[in-house]
Amino acid sequence: MNRLLIAAAALASLLASPAAATMTYDVAIPTLRGGADAATVVGTITTDGTLGQIDESAILDWSLSFAGTSGLDLAMTPADGALGEAYLFAWGLIATAEGLYLSTALSPYFEVGYFDPTYASEAFFQFSSGQFALTLRDGTTDLWTYADGVPSLVEPGWVVLAEAQASPVPAPAAAWLLGAGLAGLSLIARRRPEPA
Repeated sequence: MNRLLIAAAALASLLASPAAATMTYDVAIPTLRGGADAATVVGTITTDGTLGQIDESAILDWSLSFAGTSGLDLAMTPADGALGEAYLFAWGLIATAEGLYLSTALSPYFEVGYFDPTYASEAFFQFSSGQFALTLRDGTTDLWTYADGVPSLVEPGWVVLAEAQASPVPAPAAAWLLGAGLAGLSLIARRRPEPA
């Protein structure tokens, strides 16, 4: 009987305290324009699952790709790139189960990019001063700048940065493990009848 109780308690503990799930969001950024040129933005941002106000400490991973009509092809990730060391700054972000938002009440700022102090070259994507912008810079000279104003607001004071991906369907393996655990408890209960 003691083994049955211990096994049941362990199973209940396992079910009652699942690990915090990460959240992956698809970026929802308008086309960026640089004169007659335009750049599309696609990618994802993954957080540690924290909801509410977050900063860069809650962002675990990012992958943003930019493709311009003039031949620009640039990807930004946490890994250092040919343009230098990768970095990320973020504040004034609100994470929900539906998306990542920029709250104008929090003076939001979001920037991801690469910086090479040796040559002072830089590539960065940012939201600030009411617009999204992608800039490639060599020293103090901007080689390319793509920008666009804030997209339509969700409601006054909120801007969409990214939309949550659909929740994954529970893995069949997890259901199988649960079933196996319950079957094991049943076998233990049958093999050890309670004393009279």
